[in-house]
Amino acid sequence: MNHDFHPAEFPLCPSANRRYLQDASGHPFFYHADTGWRLLISSPSQID
Repeated sequence: MNHDFHPAEFPLCPSANRRYLQDASGHPFFYHADTGWRLLISSPSQID
């Protein structure tokens, strides 16, 4: 498996099997994000 880094070429689009994003050159694009779901159930005093 090739793990060489290369900058993404935009725009991003879904792959042919629609399981991942790929850049304009067809390379898979890893997208990692965090959400603040705990903020919805926490009281303001619990949020630092």
